[in-house]
Amino acid sequence: MMEFLMQPNLRQSDRLSVFASVATKLGLEPSFVQRVASGEVQSPAVDAALKSELDDLTQYFLSLRSQASSRSEGRREADQPHLQTTSS
Repeated sequence: MMEFLMQPNLRQSDRLSVFASVATKLGLEPSFVQRVASGEVQSPAVDAALKSELDDLTQYFLSLRSQASSRSEGRREADQPHLQTTSS
């Protein structure tokens, strides 16, 4: 999972935000968290915190996608013509 943080297609600002968040929670310097994520240094506590942070972000983005999908479904239903039945 740490490989994800080091991918070149991930925006540097996003990567730094994750490092800063984890560092703040653990009372560490973001540069140390970055070194752990890159594999330069080992720290089980930082690894666990990074995994937790990424899990939280994943859940957050999945919930946003779910909300957007629900709203989109609601709009599609509202846009559909309603069939009126007439009784004879």
